[in-house]
Amino acid sequence: MTLPAYTDIDALLAFLPGFREPGRRFLREEPSAANGWAHLYEADVVAFFRVASAECWMDRDCVPDQATTLLADRSLVTKADLLTLRMLVTACVRGERLSDGWWASILQDGTLQAVLERLAAIRGDRHFVHEPETVESLFAWWRACANRRVNWGLAWYLSYEICRRYYRSHGIAPFVINHDGLGYYGISLVQLPCDSAGVKNQQGLGRLTMAGNVENWIVGGHGDHGCELVEPCAEGESATKLLAHAIRHLGLLAVPTKPHNHCHHKRRGDLFVLLWEIATVLALRVDLGRTNTCLLANGLEHDKPLAGLDDSPMTYQKPAYFRFGGARGIYVTDEGALCDGSGENLWKRHMAGQSPAELATWLQERAGEGVS
Repeated sequence: MTLPAYTDIDALLAFLPGFREPGRRFLREEPSAANGWAHLYEADVVAFFRVASAECWMDRDCVPDQATTLLADRSLVTKADLLTLRMLVTACVRGERLSDGWWASILQDGTLQAVLERLAAIRGDRHFVHEPETVESLFAWWRACANRRVNWGLAWYLSYEICRRYYRSHGIAPFVINHDGLGYYGISLVQLPCDSAGVKNQQGLGRLTMAGNVENWIVGGHGDHGCELVEPCAEGESATKLLAHAIRHLGLLAVPTKPHNHCHHKRRGDLFVLLWEIATVLALRVDLGRTNTCLLANGLEHDKPLAGLDDSPMTYQKPAYFRFGGARGIYVTDEGALCDGSGENLWKRHMAGQSPAELATWLQERAGEGVS
């Protein structure tokens, strides 16, 4: 039996503010050729019930009559435990199959909101086991939020998953694109130069567009969004399948043709993946309106970054350093050292026990930002 976790509850609770709006209607009427008018649910209602249809919320032993009785008694809902709420969510999802307009009715009379309020109470209970914040949990939260800030979460999630699979073993690295000084233009995927790969100069393999579609530059071209993932993501396609589509379209091999044991990316691979994971955590937090600190550039050509350093030109000979933050920025070398004379080192902090999410929060604090 798969039970709802911390992130699964958060994914449902993200819809609650919109469902609380006073006087809101959840169905709309549109002209229909079949019978004159069609009754359609609002987009966030459809999205909510798609999220609520996840396996972790499905109670296979749900008894409809029992669930209906519980839903009708608010005093029982306010005392329900997580397993009971799981049964009630199952009943809420399935009710539409038996009665058209069921979803609208339980939203209109506040029944569903009461279930979510109880989930929120359990979510805040000190006895509930909270999962640590990860890229996966932040991405799940991002998918459930309609009011995103910049909407780049899918691209960053895919870049992180590709990075942690292919950087160390294959020398395939993600890089933020600063397009002709116009700022962020997506994330490129690059084969780093190395003898094992038979590549003397960096080779662009493709791009994750700003919104998360995938371009293959080997068989396609720049601007050719050969693998469109934005719509499937919005429609509830699983993260696993989205990633599989991206990897398949890019044509990435599971095993490199030759070993890369002595390559730079092999020796310092864990550190680069850690830095990219921190950047992804910050990027997803930006999209959720929780910080302004984000990765702006990496792999610049100079080995000694300065606060006023121009972002261009870029090189992919080796990732020289990362830059986090706003105009001034926080620079970190590819050895994890902060370039501010403090002697601080992200890798040493990580090896001493700090998680990527904790390191991301620490960077936010160093940038002078509050952490929400």
